[in-house]
Amino acid sequence: GDGFDENASWDKNGLSSVAQAELTSELSRRASVEVSNDFDLTYPTPAALKAYVQSNIGHNYPSNLPDLTKADSVPLPRSILMILQAMGVFFQLFALTISFAIAFWVGKAVLPTQSIFEVGKSGRYVQWSWALVIIPAFMTALSLTVVVVKWVAVGRYRSRQVAVFSTTFVTWWFVDRLVHLWESWVGTYIIDTPLIWVFYRLMGAKIHPRTTINGFVREFDLVSVGANTTLKHRLRCRQFGPWREETGAPTLRFRPTSIGRGCLIEGMVGLGSNVEDKAHVDMQCVLPEGTQLPSGSHAVGNPAYEQSVPSK
Repeated sequence: GDGFDENASWDKNGLSSVAQAELTSELSRRASVEVSNDFDLTYPTPAALKAYVQSNIGHNYPSNLPDLTKADSVPLPRSILMILQAMGVFFQLFALTISFAIAFWVGKAVLPTQSIFEVGKSGRYVQWSWALVIIPAFMTALSLTVVVVKWVAVGRYRSRQVAVFSTTFVTWWFVDRLVHLWESWVGTYIIDTPLIWVFYRLMGAKIHPRTTINGFVREFDLVSVGANTTLKHRLRCRQFGPWREETGAPTLRFRPTSIGRGCLIEGMVGLGSNVEDKAHVDMQCVLPEGTQLPSGSHAVGNPAYEQSVPSK
């Protein structure tokens, strides 16, 4: 503000104890540079603190963004696109109905041998063991439906660029919405279990069995994760491009994402990124598209950078 002099002492610049604590917190949160609460003794002027922060704030990571091929697809009028998307919504309801029906008939076939309990003295009887059969049957039926539809509609996800308002986009959107439905009805209850690994393998993801999965994955064929890695953040291998007047519509980009062994992923890994072994993507960190994260790195910030070792 007015009267601020970075070469003057903190007292002359009017630094209060509250502002001092806030500045310490902001430097840690935004720049991942740790300074003590009495930094004014070590760095008597704002210029001295600025020099320290700049020398320890770290550096950005390199990126690799190969050119993408354009998908061969048929352009669609927006009216046709809306009709196809409406049909997709009805298919999701149909998939849920079929899964419930399968679960019901499985329960009818299995449960006659089970016990029936009376609710108090109301004369109403409940087959308590139904849930033990029907719920797993429903989850299995819906999961297999999603797997089959993915392979029939999309096949394998590939690294490419897709035009919105096209047949290729509609098939991606349709499967993506169906996977979102699966995440709500099934994935939420099996996350961080071997069952979600089985599902992702059936969907085409190259994820090691010793991976801990605490975040949902999409564009499965483009995902590769090594052993002993922990995923605490979702993985997406697609991103919409900007909407430009000259192109008439945005595009959708797909790139493969690779994560090595022994990594900890707590932040967002952008599409096309390559995270090498034993790297750590910190919470609230964002790896931009195509980031190449070296082995043993600790990425912080948004966009991600490597924190330097503080000067002694």
